[in-house]
Amino acid sequence: MMDDLKTAMDKAKEFITDVIGEPDNLQLEEISISLDKTKTDVVYSFNKKYINPNSLQKALGVEGIRLYKKVVIDNDSGEVLGMFNWTYEQREAA
Repeated sequence: MMDDLKTAMDKAKEFITDVIGEPDNLQLEEISISLDKTKTDVVYSFNKKYINPNSLQKALGVEGIRLYKKVVIDNDSGEVLGMFNWTYEQREAA
C-alpha cells in the first residue's frame, strides 16, 4: 500500500511538472485512495508569482499566491485522469 501511495505521489508530481514547468516550493498537502480503491487523489501546492502585480500587491509586497492542485490517478492503469484546482473547503473530514 505504501509503495502504491509513493508511486501515485511521483506520478502526480511528474504530471504537474510536465504541465506547468518546475514548480516553486512544491509541497504534498494530501493523498487519499477512494473507498472503492479505483482512484488515488494527490494534492500538491506550490508558489506562483504574479506576472503583472497591481499597485496594492506591490505596496503590500505580495509577490504571488499559493496554488493547490489535485491530481486524480487511476489505480489500475496508473493513468492520470485529471488535474483540478483544490481548496481547503473541498477537504474531507479526517
